[in-house]
Amino acid sequence: MMRKVLGICGILFLALLTALAAQSAGPPEETRPLPKTLEVYGAVTDTQDTDVVNMAQDLFFTQLMSLDGYTIIDSRGIAYSDAVFASSGDRDVILFYPEISQSGAGWQCTLHAKVPARKTEAAVSNHYDTYYKVLTDARSSLQAVLQSLESQAGSDASVTPDVAFQETLDSPGGLAPTLESLAGSWHGELLTDKIIILRGGRGFVIFKNGATMNVSVQIDGASVVITQMSKANASFFPEMPRDSALLVAQANPPPILWRFQMDNPARMSGTKRTVAVQGKTQRFADVPVVWNRD
Repeated sequence: MMRKVLGICGILFLALLTALAAQSAGPPEETRPLPKTLEVYGAVTDTQDTDVVNMAQDLFFTQLMSLDGYTIIDSRGIAYSDAVFASSGDRDVILFYPEISQSGAGWQCTLHAKVPARKTEAAVSNHYDTYYKVLTDARSSLQAVLQSLESQAGSDASVTPDVAFQETLDSPGGLAPTLESLAGSWHGELLTDKIIILRGGRGFVIFKNGATMNVSVQIDGASVVITQMSKANASFFPEMPRDSALLVAQANPPPILWRFQMDNPARMSGTKRTVAVQGKTQRFADVPVVWNRD
């Protein structure tokens, strides 16, 4: 009888030790949230067009910096290689790098994200007819590759969505814009191809003639104010005859400025203050403008 009691006690003791060990071990590896430290490495590329590669990897870095909740380590001075992964050991960080190659007249771009400690990785690859398409698709590609990692980790974490408007009583229509809610891809104006707004208060206006204008984005009460940051360029006035646009740019005019009100989460309307030419006279004028979210 005593042996039976001791045997039962021994089994219970072993079960208790197993339960305590399971608790101290924490959640299973595959259900742990993703690490929030993200190391960004230089692009892997076989193209000689270093200007395009540098611009692309700088854009990806800027987009990553705008993501909430991540600590970003800038290692762009080191081109990613297998040696980087090997030297990372079991560190619980995300290693990120773009792979860019020229494909005919277009570009092949693959974004890689790897977690050495878990031996997991994700990649998103796209072909673009022009380099400017890389700019317009950057944010959605970054979100896709991080979400792929999250799905492998079984985490409930998610990338902050593009649209997150606040309700307010003192704003017409009940919409108060924020830099976070504006982030994403927009279109508007006949001669622009794409407009990209980043969470950090910056963005790009890409014209159909191939020119790209850097802009700043600010919230002024219930208004969105977008201001040209790039140096004056004749290509920023595509509605003008080329000769007139060159003269305007050479005169170093004040920056083009947009002022919008939000009609709804996917539309803003307002005015664009820019140079207008009437005959031989150049003057600033406010032109009605509407931008819509892609």
